Amino acid sequence: MSRNLLKSLVFLIMAATACMAGSDPASAAWAAVAADSRGAWGYAVGQPDQATAERLARSGCGNRRCRSVGSAPVSCIAYWHSRAGGGYRYGVGINSNGNAAMNTAARGCGHPGLHCIPVKLQCG
Repeated sequence: MSRNLLKSLVFLIMAATACMAGSDPASAAWAAVAADSRGAWGYAVGQPDQATAERLARSGCGNRRCRSVGSAPVSCIAYWHSRAGGGYRYGVGINSNGNAAMNTAARGCGHPGLHCIPVKLQCG
């Protein structure tokens, strides 16, 4: 994954969680997503803290290349991907609203021009 794409994903995740201003992250359930550049990924929702959510997401991803690509004190994650053109692209959305998470993930993947498809929406 290119450095610019990773920066874009981080920015999109941060933008998606900006609506959380004023909430108390210490009392909220946490969500996280981990991924590698080859198509493995994992997630966690409804966790008591950021460290737990990120650990479970990395564990669900299943290999040592997996890195946390986002976490926030929100309830929903979305994941889109594309294997078009022999490569791999993905987008992640983390938000308190499922539709907003899906839209963020779609934009992060490059939808619709790069044949990105929704893989998962989980709120918990």
